[in-house]
Amino acid sequence: MGMLDGKIAWVTSAGSGIGQSAAVALAQSGALVVLAGRRAAQLDEARAIIARAGGRAESVPMDATVQPQVSAAHDAIVARHGAIDILVNSAGINVPKRRYKDLSVADWDRVVDINLKGAMYTMLAVLPSMRARRNGLIINISSWLGATPGILRARPMP
Repeated sequence: MGMLDGKIAWVTSAGSGIGQSAAVALAQSGALVVLAGRRAAQLDEARAIIARAGGRAESVPMDATVQPQVSAAHDAIVARHGAIDILVNSAGINVPKRRYKDLSVADWDRVVDINLKGAMYTMLAVLPSMRARRNGLIINISSWLGATPGILRARPMP
């Protein structure tokens, strides 16, 4: 028995990288993991990895930047399982041209949409039921840039 037996975990960007690793670890601890992301093939691959490791996973394709898709994914998970116990927000991107002199408005908007709005949409979806149950865990994965001096940090313009 794992310490998360009976728990439902929803992981965004679960088809690759940190999201996939988090999903595998949650499943190995006994949680049923609902994998969310934009690419169905990657979600299928992550589900297969979890199954080979002895865990349980389902997938729900969604784009974290599209609030109605996030709400629909949340509602489908709750309808099927009754609740979401753990949310892992791991959807995030960076842009290659991130120096102020190279950064475009479109790239900035994309970072904000995925890294900030996507996380907010999922949190707003799960918080009401977590509060009502007085139980739940939200884990937000963030970039090291927030804690380390970098190109987009406050400093003289390059």
